[in-house]
Amino acid sequence: MFGMSPEDFFEIISHDIPGPNPDVNKAKKIRTFVIPNRLVVPGSSDRLPRTIKIFCAFISPKWVYVLSDFSGLVRMHVKSKDTPWTREELMVGTSVSSSSLL
Repeated sequence: MFGMSPEDFFEIISHDIPGPNPDVNKAKKIRTFVIPNRLVVPGSSDRLPRTIKIFCAFISPKWVYVLSDFSGLVRMHVKSKDTPWTREELMVGTSVSSSSLL
């Protein structure tokens, strides 16, 4: 997980291509995003185009936190409820933070 400006994030997700999966149908479903040349370190890789798989993103007006998955192994479970989460519910050691989701 890492952060970036909303401007960089929206520029990245504006150009998606099929993923690298050899199965064409799976590649169409698992999109990857082309990294703009201005964000690529010259000489860092010979692979072109440079891409990123974004599993999820948490977007705020000033910063975007991206969970990127280069290996395809990441898993995420989402818990929701009808009322807003409180700070106490999200503290380490509570039933939310320590529950087994598998």
